Amino acid sequence: MDGPAVKSTRSCHGTTPPERPRLVAYPFADTHVDEIDHAVLQLLYQGFSAKEIAQQVEISHRTVEHRIERMKARIGARTISQLVALSIASGLTGKIPGS
Repeated sequence: MDGPAVKSTRSCHGTTPPERPRLVAYPFADTHVDEIDHAVLQLLYQGFSAKEIAQQVEISHRTVEHRIERMKARIGARTISQLVALSIASGLTGKIPGS
C-alpha cells in the first residue's frame, strides 16, 4: 500500500507545523486618527455604510471608502468588521479626545 496518500503522509514527517496567526493585534499607540476618521469610525461602530457615512459627514462616499481603506492598512485589518474590532482593541473609540 504505497499509494500517493501514503507517500504524502510520509513526506510530512519531520516538518514543523505552520505558524498560527495572531488572533488579536497589539494596540497601536502611534496610530493617528484625525477628526474625520473619528467620525467615520464612530459611524462604522453604529453600522452605517460608506454612503450613509458620507451623507452624515458631508463628504464623498469615495472619500469615505478611501479613508476606511487607509485605516484598515494602518491597523492591519482586511475587512471593515476587523477594522472595527481591532480599532476597539487598540483603544480607538471613535470619540474625539476631550469631547
